[in-house]
This record gives sequence, structure tokens and C-alpha cells, in this order.
Amino acid sequence: MRFIAFFLLMMTMITAEVQGPRDGMALRVSYKDAVHQTAPAVVNIFTEKRVVGGGFGLFMEDPFYQMFFDDAFTPAPMRERVERSLGSGVIVSPEGYMVTNYHVVEGAQRVWVQFSDGRELEAQFLDAEPNLDIAVLRVNVPQGEAVPYTQFGDSDALEVGDVVLAMGNPFGVGQSVSMGIVSAVGRTNVGVSHYENFIQTDAAINPGNSGGPLIDSTGAVIGINTAIFTRNGGSHGIGFATPANAVQMVLNSVTTTGKVSRPWFGASGQNLTSALANRLGLQTPQGVLVNELVQDSPAMRSGLKVGDIIKTLNRRPVTDLRSLNAHILTAPLNQPVDMRIWREGRERDLTVFLETLPERRAADQLHLEGDQPLTGYVVEQLSPALNHELQEALGRTGVVVMERPVRTAFFGLNLRRGDVLREINGRAINTLADVEAALQGRPRKWEMSYSRGGRVFRLVLQ
Repeated sequence: MRFIAFFLLMMTMITAEVQGPRDGMALRVSYKDAVHQTAPAVVNIFTEKRVVGGGFGLFMEDPFYQMFFDDAFTPAPMRERVERSLGSGVIVSPEGYMVTNYHVVEGAQRVWVQFSDGRELEAQFLDAEPNLDIAVLRVNVPQGEAVPYTQFGDSDALEVGDVVLAMGNPFGVGQSVSMGIVSAVGRTNVGVSHYENFIQTDAAINPGNSGGPLIDSTGAVIGINTAIFTRNGGSHGIGFATPANAVQMVLNSVTTTGKVSRPWFGASGQNLTSALANRLGLQTPQGVLVNELVQDSPAMRSGLKVGDIIKTLNRRPVTDLRSLNAHILTAPLNQPVDMRIWREGRERDLTVFLETLPERRAADQLHLEGDQPLTGYVVEQLSPALNHELQEALGRTGVVVMERPVRTAFFGLNLRRGDVLREINGRAINTLADVEAALQGRPRKWEMSYSRGGRVFRLVLQ
């Protein structure tokens, strides 16, 4: 009898569990509150810019695709045309400040946004951090009107397994939401930006999602959708978002000073290998081996030396060069920043005061004219600020191409932005004065060499 009574009791409990609440809606798991909170502040971005040249079809007008192709795929200049592209963005203040990816609005002459309710407003580009692929704009809000906005969350609090939602306008179909989890944090070596410390997620991110927010389950913006790993242009479950804390540093700089204030550290180095770590007495190959210090830089004044290994910065682990750059970007300016290093077999603690990167000077730029191969080009003297922008070695000197003419001269020279001039007609090029002197006269032929992507090219022009 006891067994029968126990059996009947268990069956009653199981039946209750299976049937559940009579209100079936109570069983539904939903993130509608998070979406409703953020969706009004998510906008579709449309841009226009005038370019000279042909094209490969409408799909190449999306800046998402343009990130994966270089100038080698660009046809020869033909005529001026209007190029349109699309992306996403998110309003983050009642004043109408908006953040998106820099590649979405780069070079645009006109930008306007469309809200989920169909309202369209123009937006003004303010500034950007290209190496982080983040741009700040301000929507032109008519007097007396208001715009919806949302707020940032703490991206440092994210953990693998947290639920996230990617919002934006994929493929131009309209505002959409996809769900996934955080697959990894602090992801580097993605190869899409100089400062890499990405949030990796399997939430679907597709062309048109670029610049849209990645939100957590409460609706807080914890990242900006930036890139995906793809073989055919679609999502394969590996997407990357720039952490909200890094985006906030760029936004705060622009809203308080009117421009992006870039921190300057003044040191660079190399990633550790397992063999190198073993020789230096480290158990794991994590950290950055310092091999270059700029004279009178914040890094040098901190007591850092060539040969030191940087283990942490601002109390965050430094795994490689990209993570070091990302930590520098989000560290406070003119305030003490803790740095732990490995020197001579033991750890030491240093303090560094990061400063604003020295600005580029107009006097360091030269517009070339005359009857010679470089007519129409704009060149500039390398400096810490320009090296930072072009991702060159910190202490590198020389002269770099910054702008190319709309139409190349009859010599057929086809230099690109970032090419570093090395020699012209046997004269080494280190300064702008060297360029001017080398271009004097009218030789029967021009011999030039320049470097691009670590390779040296030599030309003979007649």
C-alpha cells in the first residue's frame, strides 16, 4: 500500500510539471523588454560620396564588402559618380550624438539616418578613430523635437556565455535583431583594425549591421558590431564587436574636446613565442617584449627599458601587441596608470602617465607640382602622430605619400597612400627638403624606390 501511495504521489507531481502553468505565455522566454528599450535609438545610416572611377556592381557600394578588397580591384579612373552605401548606428545621448563604424561613413559628403518610426534626419560627422573603426556623428535634431537614445553598459563585465543581441539593418531589409552568446572576449589577431580587443559572438552579423549595437539581456549597449569572419559575405557564426568601454573613450573625447584625443605611450615591441618565453623564464608566452622606445616619451619616462616584457597595463592582462594597443586606447590621460613588467627574472611595477599624441603639423606636408612624376601628389614627413595613423613603427622617419592625383601623370606612376619614398635618382629621401632637391632638373629618366607593406619596389620612368 505504501508503494502504491508513493507511486500515485509521484505521478501527480510529474503530471503537474508536464502540464505547467495554465497560462502558456508564462513559459515563453523573451528579450522583448531589452529590444523595446534599445530599438528606437538604433538607426539606419545612408551615405553619399562623389568618387571618380567605375565600379563592380551595387554590392561593392556597401562599405562592409569594401573592407575586403584593395585598390587592385578598382578600375581605372573614368568619371565622377555618386556612390551610396548603408550601415547602422545607435544614438547614445539626448543631444543626438551617434556612434557607428568609421568604414560606414568614411569619405561621405552627406549622411542621413532613418529611425524605426520612418523619420529621417541628416547627421554631421564630428571625428573618428580609424584604428578602432569608430566614428562619432551628431544628428541634426530640429528645435523642439527629441530623439530616442540608449545607454552604454560595462563591457569589462562581460563573460563567455552571456546572452547578447545584435541589432541593425542587415542587407537593407530593415531593422532586425539576432540573438547569440558571447563566444570570447579580448579577441585579437582578427586582422581588421589596429586596436583589437574584440567581443566575439555567434549572434548573426551581416552586411548592413556594421555600426549597430550589440546589447546585453538588459538592453545596455556593450559593443558596436564591427566585423565578421566570412567566406561568402554572409554570417558563419563568428562576429566581432568593439567593446563599449573603448567606444565610450572615443565618444567622451569628441563630446568634451571636439576631437579624438589619442593616448601616446611611446613604446612598441613584439609578441612572445614559446621558445622566447622559456629563455626569459616565463611559463606562458603572453606579454609584449619591448624593442623600441621613443625619446622623451611617456613610456621612457616611466622607467621602461628595451628588453622589458609588459605583462599588464591599467591592471589588465597584456597578451600581445594588439591587446596592449587596446589597453592604451582606453587608459586615462595624464593620470597614473599601473604597469607590471618582467625584468631580469622577476616582476616589477611601474607607473606611466599617458599623454595626448602630438598633433600633425601643416608645415610637415608638401603639395608637389611641376614637370616631374610626382606632380599632384601630397607627401608628408613621418612623425609620431602620422606613424600612429599609418600603423608604422613609432620611431620611423622619412616621407610618405598621403594623397594621389585624380589622374596620374603621363609617367604612369601609381603610388598609394602610405607608400614611403626611399630614393629618387640616387638621392636618399629622409625629409621634405630631400624630395624637393631630388625633383629639381629634367633628367632623361627617373629612377625611384619606395616601400609598401614591408616590400621595396623600384621603378624606372622615362
